[in-house]
Amino acid sequence: VFGKNNDYTIELQLSLNDVKGLGAEDEKEAEKAGNEPAGGGGMTPEPMPGAEEPPAPELAWVVKYGDVLTESAIIAKQLISEKKTKKSAKDTKKTEIYADQSRMLKRLPKHFISQLKRIIDMLDQKTKTVSEKERLIADILDNLQINFNLDAKHITKSFEFHKSQKRLQKYIDKNK
Repeated sequence: VFGKNNDYTIELQLSLNDVKGLGAEDEKEAEKAGNEPAGGGGMTPEPMPGAEEPPAPELAWVVKYGDVLTESAIIAKQLISEKKTKKSAKDTKKTEIYADQSRMLKRLPKHFISQLKRIIDMLDQKTKTVSEKERLIADILDNLQINFNLDAKHITKSFEFHKSQKRLQKYIDKNK
């Protein structure tokens, strides 16, 4: 059933089996009485005196529109609260950028550091295994090498800086 106002339209999705027998008794009575068959004139035949009423459709599956709205609101609240709890569970692992203790990152704007933190968080969500993370770092180093016009010896020297620096060693040891 469709209405003209789409804001208040309710579509009933009934199978043909649900409505198959409805109206069959009225059609038979109309044919016996000599009236037009049902649907011919648009008028419904009067029930014959002494005839039984046609069986009413079962109403056990009928739900009030207000109940549907209430149930929808309850489900929406549950989904929103579940999303918030999942999001807060993800936020328990905080990505830290130690810009104050680094050589070069402390020279960069704070906005850059916050974007770097977001990138690391997103990459951490997308990579699941250590092998994937290693390959990701290799790809990032390749891109840095290309964009900063570095040679392989510069990348090797950067790795040597990483191995020998003691500025963040306490955090590296803590994560092992």
